[in-house]
Amino acid sequence: MQGGPGLHQKAANIMTAPFQKSVVCPVLIDRVNDLATLQALINQAKSGRGQVVLLSGEAGIGKTRLVAEIKTYAAAHDFQLVQGNCFPTDHAIPYAPLLDLLRSFLTSHSSSLPAPEVEPFAQAFLSLLPGISHLLPDGPPPSTHTARSRTGEAPPL
Repeated sequence: MQGGPGLHQKAANIMTAPFQKSVVCPVLIDRVNDLATLQALINQAKSGRGQVVLLSGEAGIGKTRLVAEIKTYAAAHDFQLVQGNCFPTDHAIPYAPLLDLLRSFLTSHSSSLPAPEVEPFAQAFLSLLPGISHLLPDGPPPSTHTARSRTGEAPPL
């Protein structure tokens, strides 16, 4: 079987084309038990028994991939997904992952949230999240001075 020059050129063009989406191995390696445990917890939460999971471990062992898999499972079971992150610079900020979760959720869903469901949470954390006060019904407009002073951001010159 011989490949002509056209075949070689076609292969060269394919190899230089950029990928349009990320490539993920379809097999979750050595995490079957962990995934089954998390799926069981999702099912328990769906039946009204809320759950909290702490996932920790060394870098590179598959935590992010495991979370991605369980998020896909939860979304397929009609869960609303929210995520908060903790960054190395957050060590002095109380509730940093929760604040990150609330800030991102409230700013991205502010127009679609019913006020009674959001307001108690937002009010409770308002002193730590000054930039969200304007999202509350009848809330004051955001104060740039207050927000900057609490977040450590310098005022404009």
